[in-house]
Amino acid sequence: MMGKTGKKLAWKLFLIVIATVLLAILALRLFPDLSPKPLRLIRTWKAHKSLVTSLAFLPDGQRLLSASWDGTVRVWKFSNGTKMDELSLGRPIRFATLSPDGQLLAISTYDPAIQLWQFSDKTLLRTLTGHKDWVHEVFFSPDGKFLISGSKDGTVKVWQVSDGSLVRTL
Repeated sequence: MMGKTGKKLAWKLFLIVIATVLLAILALRLFPDLSPKPLRLIRTWKAHKSLVTSLAFLPDGQRLLSASWDGTVRVWKFSNGTKMDELSLGRPIRFATLSPDGQLLAISTYDPAIQLWQFSDKTLLRTLTGHKDWVHEVFFSPDGKFLISGSKDGTVKVWQVSDGSLVRTL
Protein backbone atom coordinates (compact mmCIF):
# COMPACT_ATOMS: atom_id res chain seq x y z
CA MET A 1 0.00 0.00 0.00
CA MET A 2 1.30 3.44 -0.95
CA GLY A 3 1.75 5.98 1.83
CA LYS A 4 0.70 9.65 1.80
CA THR A 5 4.20 10.79 0.70
CA GLY A 6 4.27 8.24 -2.14
CA LYS A 7 0.86 9.38 -3.40
CA LYS A 8 1.97 13.03 -3.38
CA LEU A 9 5.13 12.14 -5.34
CA ALA A 10 3.15 10.08 -7.87
CA TRP A 11 0.67 12.96 -8.28
CA LYS A 12 3.52 15.48 -8.84
CA LEU A 13 5.15 13.20 -11.44
CA PHE A 14 1.79 12.81 -13.20
CA LEU A 15 1.33 16.60 -13.33
CA ILE A 16 4.88 17.06 -14.67
CA VAL A 17 4.24 14.53 -17.46
CA ILE A 18 0.91 16.18 -18.36
CA ALA A 19 2.53 19.65 -18.38
CA THR A 20 5.38 18.39 -20.58
CA VAL A 21 2.98 16.82 -23.10
CA LEU A 22 0.84 19.99 -23.21
CA LEU A 23 3.92 22.18 -23.72
CA ALA A 24 5.12 19.92 -26.53
CA ILE A 25 1.72 20.09 -28.26
CA LEU A 26 1.65 23.88 -27.86
CA ALA A 27 5.20 24.22 -29.21
CA LEU A 28 4.33 22.16 -32.30
CA ARG A 29 1.20 24.29 -32.90
CA LEU A 30 3.12 27.57 -32.52
CA PHE A 31 6.25 26.38 -34.34
CA PRO A 32 5.23 23.78 -36.94
CA ASP A 33 8.75 23.77 -38.44
CA LEU A 34 9.89 21.86 -35.35
CA SER A 35 7.91 18.84 -36.51
CA PRO A 36 10.14 16.16 -38.01
CA LYS A 37 9.67 15.85 -41.74
CA PRO A 38 10.15 12.51 -43.45
CA LEU A 39 13.19 12.19 -45.69
CA ARG A 40 12.44 11.79 -49.37
CA LEU A 41 14.50 9.38 -51.45
CA ILE A 42 15.86 11.19 -54.49
CA ARG A 43 17.72 8.43 -56.28
CA THR A 44 19.15 4.95 -55.91
CA TRP A 45 21.58 3.30 -58.25
CA LYS A 46 23.83 0.25 -58.19
CA ALA A 47 27.26 1.80 -57.89
CA HIS A 48 29.64 -1.09 -57.18
CA LYS A 49 29.86 -4.87 -56.97
CA SER A 50 30.75 -4.68 -53.27
CA LEU A 51 30.54 -2.47 -50.18
CA VAL A 52 30.79 1.27 -50.88
CA THR A 53 33.35 2.62 -48.41
CA SER A 54 33.36 6.35 -49.12
CA LEU A 55 31.40 9.01 -50.95
CA ALA A 56 32.11 12.66 -51.73
CA PHE A 57 30.79 15.36 -53.99
CA LEU A 58 33.25 16.80 -56.47
CA PRO A 59 33.82 20.55 -56.11
CA ASP A 60 31.29 21.34 -58.87
CA GLY A 61 28.50 19.72 -56.80
CA GLN A 62 27.24 17.96 -59.95
CA ARG A 63 29.31 14.79 -59.67
CA LEU A 64 29.74 12.20 -56.96
CA LEU A 65 32.86 10.16 -56.16
CA SER A 66 32.45 6.65 -54.75
CA ALA A 67 35.02 4.09 -53.62
CA SER A 68 34.51 0.44 -52.84
CA TRP A 69 35.89 -2.84 -51.60
CA ASP A 70 35.65 -3.92 -55.24
CA GLY A 71 38.84 -1.89 -55.84
CA THR A 72 37.32 0.89 -57.90
CA VAL A 73 36.84 4.62 -57.55
CA ARG A 74 34.02 5.88 -59.73
CA VAL A 75 32.62 9.26 -60.67
CA TRP A 76 28.90 9.63 -61.24
CA LYS A 77 26.75 12.36 -62.74
CA PHE A 78 24.58 13.14 -59.76
CA SER A 79 21.49 14.22 -61.70
CA ASN A 80 20.94 10.87 -63.39
CA GLY A 81 23.42 8.34 -61.93
CA THR A 82 25.43 7.91 -65.11
CA LYS A 83 28.97 6.60 -64.54
CA MET A 84 31.40 9.16 -65.97
CA ASP A 85 34.83 7.85 -64.97
CA GLU A 86 36.55 5.00 -63.16
CA LEU A 87 39.92 4.16 -61.63
CA SER A 88 40.59 0.52 -60.79
CA LEU A 89 43.22 -0.41 -58.21
CA GLY A 90 42.49 -4.12 -58.07
CA ARG A 91 42.38 -4.24 -54.27
CA PRO A 92 39.83 -3.07 -51.68
CA ILE A 93 39.69 0.68 -51.09
CA ARG A 94 39.07 1.98 -47.59
CA PHE A 95 38.67 5.67 -48.34
CA ALA A 96 39.01 8.10 -51.24
CA THR A 97 38.82 11.88 -51.27
CA LEU A 98 39.50 14.70 -53.69
CA SER A 99 41.51 17.85 -53.16
CA PRO A 100 39.45 21.05 -52.95
CA ASP A 101 40.30 21.93 -56.55
CA GLY A 102 39.33 18.43 -57.73
CA GLN A 103 42.77 17.76 -59.25
CA LEU A 104 44.22 15.24 -56.78
CA LEU A 105 42.76 12.01 -55.47
CA ALA A 106 43.99 10.51 -52.19
CA ILE A 107 43.25 6.83 -51.62
CA SER A 108 43.75 4.62 -48.60
CA THR A 109 43.57 0.86 -48.91
CA TYR A 110 43.90 -1.74 -46.21
CA ASP A 111 47.64 -1.22 -45.94
CA PRO A 112 49.69 1.43 -44.13
CA ALA A 113 50.15 3.68 -47.18
CA ILE A 114 48.27 6.45 -48.98
CA GLN A 115 48.28 6.85 -52.72
CA LEU A 116 48.11 10.30 -54.27
CA TRP A 117 46.82 10.36 -57.85
CA GLN A 118 46.48 13.03 -60.53
CA PHE A 119 42.74 12.65 -61.03
CA SER A 120 42.42 13.87 -64.62
CA ASP A 121 44.82 11.36 -66.21
CA LYS A 122 44.86 8.68 -63.48
CA THR A 123 48.59 9.01 -62.86
CA LEU A 124 49.98 7.81 -59.54
CA LEU A 125 52.05 10.76 -58.28
CA ARG A 126 53.39 9.28 -55.05
CA THR A 127 52.80 6.85 -52.23
CA LEU A 128 52.95 8.22 -48.70
CA THR A 129 54.32 5.72 -46.18
CA GLY A 130 54.85 6.01 -42.47
CA HIS A 131 51.84 4.50 -40.73
CA LYS A 132 52.30 1.13 -39.02
CA ASP A 133 48.79 -0.18 -39.80
CA TRP A 134 46.06 0.45 -42.36
CA VAL A 135 44.82 3.97 -42.93
CA HIS A 136 41.19 4.67 -42.00
CA GLU A 137 40.64 8.03 -43.67
CA VAL A 138 42.42 10.83 -45.48
CA PHE A 139 41.36 14.46 -45.92
CA PHE A 140 42.83 17.49 -47.66
CA SER A 141 43.19 20.81 -45.89
CA PRO A 142 40.83 23.50 -47.26
CA ASP A 143 43.67 25.06 -49.26
CA GLY A 144 44.79 21.66 -50.61
CA LYS A 145 48.37 22.05 -49.37
CA PHE A 146 48.19 19.37 -46.69
CA LEU A 147 46.76 15.90 -46.36
CA ILE A 148 45.82 14.43 -42.99
CA SER A 149 45.55 10.69 -42.39
CA GLY A 150 44.27 8.63 -39.49
CA SER A 151 45.41 5.06 -39.01
CA LYS A 152 44.47 1.97 -37.05
CA ASP A 153 47.92 2.35 -35.44
CA GLY A 154 46.45 5.21 -33.37
CA THR A 155 48.33 8.02 -35.12
CA VAL A 156 47.29 11.00 -37.18
CA LYS A 157 49.80 12.22 -39.74
CA VAL A 158 50.00 15.51 -41.59
CA TRP A 159 51.62 15.40 -45.04
CA GLN A 160 52.85 18.14 -47.40
CA VAL A 161 50.99 17.48 -50.65
CA SER A 162 53.54 19.15 -52.94
CA ASP A 163 56.37 16.72 -52.13
CA GLY A 164 54.77 14.02 -49.94
CA SER A 165 56.91 14.85 -46.92
CA LEU A 166 55.67 14.08 -43.43
CA VAL A 167 55.05 17.32 -41.54
CA ARG A 168 53.87 16.00 -38.18
CA THR A 169 52.69 12.90 -36.37
CA LEU A 170 50.08 13.22 -33.63
